[in-house]
Amino acid sequence: MARFQITFQKVQNGKIVSTAGTSVEANSIMEAKNKFMSNHLPTNTYSYKIVSCVKK
Repeated sequence: MARFQITFQKVQNGKIVSTAGTSVEANSIMEAKNKFMSNHLPTNTYSYKIVSCVKK
């Protein structure tokens, strides 16, 4: 397992509201992205877009 730094954008009505980052433990970049997206499901108001995913 490795730690990946994910930078993401929070989008509301097609406009970027904020940019933030978090760390995820995973075996690969794809697994890290999937873990992040499974914990940040889109709602009626917000969706999330991953900007970068870098192994630390």
